[in-house]
Amino acid sequence: MRPSIAIFALSAGIAGCFGTTNKFQGDTGDVGSDDPGTEEADVPPECPTGTYETSFERTVLPAVDVLVVVDNSMTMAEEQARLATSFPSLLQSLLDPALDPDTGLPVHAHVSDLHVGVVSTDMGTGGYALETCPDPVDGDNGELLHTPDPTATGCEGTYPTFLTYECDECPDTDGIGWMATAFGCIGTLGTAGCGFEQQLEAARTALVDNADGTNAGFLRPDSILVVIFISDENDCSVAAGSEEIFDPLRTDLGGLNLRCYAHGEMLEPLGTYVEAFGSLRPDPGRLVLGFIVGVPLSPMCEGAGDVIPDCLTHPDMIEQIDPLNPYRLAPSCSSSASEAFPAVRFVEVAQEIGTSAVVSSICRADYSSTLDSIASRVEALFEVSPYLVDPVPPASDPGNPCRCLAPCTAVEMLPDLRSCESEGKECYRPEGPWSDCAPPETGTDGLEHTLCEIPQAGTQMQPCSAPSMPSCSDPGVVHAVDGPGWTFMARGWIDTAGHDYSTQEIRFSTGMEPEQGSTVTLSCCY
Repeated sequence: MRPSIAIFALSAGIAGCFGTTNKFQGDTGDVGSDDPGTEEADVPPECPTGTYETSFERTVLPAVDVLVVVDNSMTMAEEQARLATSFPSLLQSLLDPALDPDTGLPVHAHVSDLHVGVVSTDMGTGGYALETCPDPVDGDNGELLHTPDPTATGCEGTYPTFLTYECDECPDTDGIGWMATAFGCIGTLGTAGCGFEQQLEAARTALVDNADGTNAGFLRPDSILVVIFISDENDCSVAAGSEEIFDPLRTDLGGLNLRCYAHGEMLEPLGTYVEAFGSLRPDPGRLVLGFIVGVPLSPMCEGAGDVIPDCLTHPDMIEQIDPLNPYRLAPSCSSSASEAFPAVRFVEVAQEIGTSAVVSSICRADYSSTLDSIASRVEALFEVSPYLVDPVPPASDPGNPCRCLAPCTAVEMLPDLRSCESEGKECYRPEGPWSDCAPPETGTDGLEHTLCEIPQAGTQMQPCSAPSMPSCSDPGVVHAVDGPGWTFMARGWIDTAGHDYSTQEIRFSTGMEPEQGSTVTLSCCY
C-alpha cells in the first residue's frame, strides 16, 4: 500500500521566496519555455545551478453522510442494542482519530461535517394486511426516523430529522458524545416492524425518492456517502407489479416466510440498486457500503467486496430449507449473540461494488471492528494522488551519506491565524532556525494567515554501506521515509512498499499533511 498522501491543486503562492513560480531555472533553461535553454537564467548567487518554486493548496475534506438501514423486525432487539453500543467506534474514528504513536499526531484529518440518519427496513406489504406488518401500505417508506422507541431510556423526546456534527475547532468532544448518545436513541427502532424486510429498497427510497421531500438536506451533492445495512434476513425488495407476493390468500406461492426465497423472480433486480447508489455520487469513489448481515464468521464471507468472491459457495450460504424446521431456511450463522439467514443478495451487491463495500457477520458479539473497517474505507478516500514536481536534484545529507534530501523548503500558509504549534509544526523562520518567526502573510482573500514550516523527512537508502554505497541520484535504489514531514521521491526511486516512481513526487507523512484550506509553497535552491 502506498504511504499516506494528500490532495492538492495549483494555487497562488507566498510571495518573495525566489521570485519565480512554477519554474525550473538553470543550465537547462526554463521548463515553461517552448525553447528550453534559450532564456537567460536569473539565478541568485547562492543557488549556482538553479531555483524552483511552486505552490499548491490542500483542498477541504468533503462532508460525510451516513445512512443506517436498521432491521426493525421482531428478532432484532439484541442486534440493535449491539449497534448502539458499537456505533461510537465509527464516530470516534472519523471525528476524533487515534494518534500516531511515532508523531503524536492524528492518523488522518478530522471529519468536520457529518450527517447521520436512520431508516427502517419496513416498506409495507403492497396493501395486503399481515399480522407482523403494522402499515401494509408503505410502512416507514424510507423516511428518516428520529423519535426514540418508547422503551428507550435516557433519550430526548425527539431529535432532528437527521443528526448533524460540525466543528471549527476539531474535535468537538461534546458534540461527538451527543451524537453517540443520540444515535443510540434513534437507532434503537424496536421490533414492531414488518417481517418482510426490504432493506435495499428502503435505502434507495430514502436517498432518491425522498431526497428532496421528507429527507431533504440529509444528502449533500458533494459528500462521501456511507450506507450501512444491519439485518438478520436476506433482502426482499419486491419489484413493482409483484406485490401479490404478500397476498396471504395466494397459497400457490407457498408459505409467507419462504416466499422471498422461493420467488426470486418477484424481487427487484440487484442492478437497480447498484446503479441507483452509484448514480448518487458524481465521483463513484465517494460511495461506501457496509453490510452487517447473515454471513458466516469466516474469511470467505467477511471483508471487502473484492476479497470474498467465493462467499456464496460456503456451505452455510447455500439457501436450503432447515431440516429441523420446514417453515424457514437453514441459518447461515448462529451464536449466543444472534441467528441469521443467508444474505445472498447483500453479498452479490458487495461483490459488484468491490473495495468500497465491507461485509461482516451480524452474529458477531460486537460490531466495533466492522464499523472501524467501514471508517477505514472512508478514510482511504482522503488519500489521493500526490503532488508532482519538476526535476529537482536530490543530494546526500552532509552528515549522513545514506540519507537523501531535496534542497527545498516547504512553507505552509494556514487558512487562518491559528498557531503552528496547534498543528504540530514550527513557525517559519525565513532567516534561519535562530531567527524570528515570519509575520502573518496576507492571502488572496485579503486576510492574514500564519506561516509554518513543514520539516523535510528525507529518505534513507537501503541497503547503504561501503564499499558499494549508492548515490542519491541512482535509480533502482530503495528509499525509506526517515521520520515525520514532507518527502521528495525522485524518478526511478523505489519505496519500501515496492512502488517504482515514474514521476517526481512530494508526499507528506501522516500528521504532517497541510491543513485543510492551507497553501504550501515549495522553494528549492541548488
